[in-house]
Amino acid sequence: MENNITQKNTIFSGIQPSGQITIGNYLGALKNWVKLQNDYNCLYCIVDMHSITVRQNPAELRRRSLEMLALYLAVGMDPKKNIMFIQSHVPAHAELSWVLNCYTMVGELSRMTQYKEKSAANTDNVNSGLFTYPVLMAADILLYQTDLVPTGQDQKQHIEITRDIAERFNGVYGETFKIPEPYIPKEGTKIMSLTEPTKKMSKSDISGGSVSLLDDRATIIRKIKRAVTDSGSEVKYADGKDGINNLLTIYGGFTGKSIAESEKDFEGKGYGDFKAAVAEVTADALGKIQDEFNRYLSDKDNLNLILKDGSERAAYLARKTLSKVYKKIGFYNMKLLESKSTSTPNSNNGLSSFVQMVNEDIERCELYLSSERIKQKGKELHLELITRYPAYIDSFGDSLYNYSQDSGFINVEFFGYDAMIHNLAAIKNKLIAFKNFGYKNQKVTSEVSEINIENNLNAKQTQIVNISFDNVKEQIENMTGLSEAETKDVLEKIDSIKVIIESEEPKKTKWQKSKSILTWLADKSVDVGLAVIPLLLKIDN
Repeated sequence: MENNITQKNTIFSGIQPSGQITIGNYLGALKNWVKLQNDYNCLYCIVDMHSITVRQNPAELRRRSLEMLALYLAVGMDPKKNIMFIQSHVPAHAELSWVLNCYTMVGELSRMTQYKEKSAANTDNVNSGLFTYPVLMAADILLYQTDLVPTGQDQKQHIEITRDIAERFNGVYGETFKIPEPYIPKEGTKIMSLTEPTKKMSKSDISGGSVSLLDDRATIIRKIKRAVTDSGSEVKYADGKDGINNLLTIYGGFTGKSIAESEKDFEGKGYGDFKAAVAEVTADALGKIQDEFNRYLSDKDNLNLILKDGSERAAYLARKTLSKVYKKIGFYNMKLLESKSTSTPNSNNGLSSFVQMVNEDIERCELYLSSERIKQKGKELHLELITRYPAYIDSFGDSLYNYSQDSGFINVEFFGYDAMIHNLAAIKNKLIAFKNFGYKNQKVTSEVSEINIENNLNAKQTQIVNISFDNVKEQIENMTGLSEAETKDVLEKIDSIKVIIESEEPKKTKWQKSKSILTWLADKSVDVGLAVIPLLLKIDN
């Protein structure tokens, strides 16, 4: 199977489901997000946890959260190209936020401009959530090993503190988080209030200074025609003409014209004609968005499916980072299946709910692989399993196709049906091995080790193997169940396999030598044995 996946930089951003989404949010953020989705791995979050720093009506918050997703879709964001989800659906955001709080200084937070402004305006009602807001934002970004964060100039301070927190943590524990960079588009990043054009347009503005994406046509036209301008008459972008500058930016945002082109359109015309034109292009553009919004909102089942898919994909990536963080700071990792109970796995009273789940998932894999394979059902099963087990089985995904240390699993839609089938077969074998050996805390025999290898090889003899020795060694180093001495021994055995595979010896000889080493590795851990399978596949290439 040809692997045509290319690694892309990861982008993360989000908007609160509070207030009305304005043309400032659209031109400054959402429109740019649509452009980015073809060139980056994008995660776009509905950040409901951030919104509760101010008291919210529960019913309204739920309604606006779903409407926010409908707006994401209405402006052109594709759920097949982006991971779109609600923040509170991925608990790792709150978990990592607490950890990062312990690596953030009070002085840093007290200097944040947003905190100083909001606390000054509400001196009697300042909660700690507002104070630690930047730490939750840092957790949002760092969870997904984000490369770039689309942001306006007024949000750069939040990216800077995120970088500071990440660098501080990395300095203590070694490289853990990617250090994100701000992504600031040159144009359309800041739309100002129509009534106070020196202030940013706000979702919470009720004075008529903001235009909501869901305002009706008459309201849009009325607000723009009443926009504050100066006492002049020339439509030109210049210092001291904040109102006109803002309207030129809005006009260009909806028409795609540059400032110079927009100025030329209104040469010799007055402010009245200019405002009317801005109002018309804005109302036309928002009318199309509203039609799409209403279409998506009418199918709530589809919206819920998109949220479920997005939250599962996000949760997998988030758990991968959080597990790494927990290991580095010293949190104890309980192996749920390594039970010391004397009950046998087949006894009704000794079979835990977790083991039952493993058994059921093995049966689901077998049923899917042995029956008529419907791609959508396979995709759902694959996504469910790769989301569920990484928290419980060390390096669960590291020997599966289309997986990388940085990005986790590439979207199923992009890596194809054959890769999904291979992964489901491999996952089934992993679960069988883990069920048989993991929870009984007993050693794996060489016979079983060799059978598992042969099964994997026979299933995919023609696969192109792109996993390097360095990839596998990194997986071994990240395993939580090995001591430092055991890790060193295993890495030495990996080097031995490398020497064998790169030798000029016949394949049969390579196999014999590799199998004996694998037996030793499997005695250390089932996951260690599974992790080196991709290297053994290299013998047949």
